[in-house]
Amino acid sequence: MKTSAAILACMALGWMASVGSAATIYSQDFNGMGIGTTAPSGWSVYYISGSHDQFKPPDDPSGTGAPPTGGDIKGGTLNATLRAETPDTTTTQKSNQGYNWAIGGSSTERSLGTSPTGIAGMVLQLTLTNNTGAAITDLAVDYDIRVLGTTTNNNNYNNPPYVGIEELPGYWLFYSLDGGATYTNVGALNPDGHTWANALGTVHESLADLTLSGAWNPGAGLNLRWFDDNAQGPSPDQRLGLDNLIVATASVPEPATMGLLLLGGIGFILRRRRK
Repeated sequence: MKTSAAILACMALGWMASVGSAATIYSQDFNGMGIGTTAPSGWSVYYISGSHDQFKPPDDPSGTGAPPTGGDIKGGTLNATLRAETPDTTTTQKSNQGYNWAIGGSSTERSLGTSPTGIAGMVLQLTLTNNTGAAITDLAVDYDIRVLGTTTNNNNYNNPPYVGIEELPGYWLFYSLDGGATYTNVGALNPDGHTWANALGTVHESLADLTLSGAWNPGAGLNLRWFDDNAQGPSPDQRLGLDNLIVATASVPEPATMGLLLLGGIGFILRRRRK
């Protein structure tokens, strides 16, 4: 069977798996954790020191707290050991550790999650390296947020769009291109009252074109951080899990262009050999 130059070029760039018009860089369903206490390779769990209610919508009537910024969620204290548990509506799991949640009581369906207490919030961090051989400036991101336990109140916060839910529901996504020195919030994926309800279930988050603040160069790292704030004083906090993550290039070179590039390279090699 013959292999086309375009396919060879895709293989050379590490872009064989695809989702729509994008090419998958990384995917994770967390099922490989089993019932273990270690996060998958490339993942780290941190907690951010502080207290509950440190982060709130900007129009919170108490006048205290604000949404987190990149400076608020960077750093933190590593907590490498997960708690492998099965959440339900009656338990009050909460800690400054990450969780290996069982989904639907299954021992094989898992998610990586949080339920912070006594701190400002928790962070799930994924560190990726660009091995495609080309600079990347746009990404597609797709994942599920599992709501495995609900909160009981919102400190009497009644302003839309956050009525009846935590101050900052779900996970807020941030990224860093400089090794964690600075983080940028992906505002288009911030859950709010228009897309979020304080109810058990799954919230799907998807962004087809995330334009990065700079180039993610070949061989360089990219940190993705999902932040869960510690909400109201009365516990339990929401119990959240991250699941079914796909990170992809938002666009790739046209196959014909990649084929020409590859053929040009092959021609150069042959010419060198003839000489």
